[in-house]
Amino acid sequence: MNKDFFINEATLTGEKFPVEKSPGITAANAPLGQRLNTLFMATHVISSNAKEEVDHVQEET
Repeated sequence: MNKDFFINEATLTGEKFPVEKSPGITAANAPLGQRLNTLFMATHVISSNAKEEVDHVQEET
């Protein structure tokens, strides 16, 4: 991910401000809002660009 990489997560959180994402390791039990190295389906990039690797896809239950 690049510096100033912002994602609009309003479809998930309702938050009107974009969230800055960055590379790094996040604890497995971290709440979704604290996973700053994770991108979610149905969100979109506001600024910058990045190359991502899909590590896990989980079906809804």
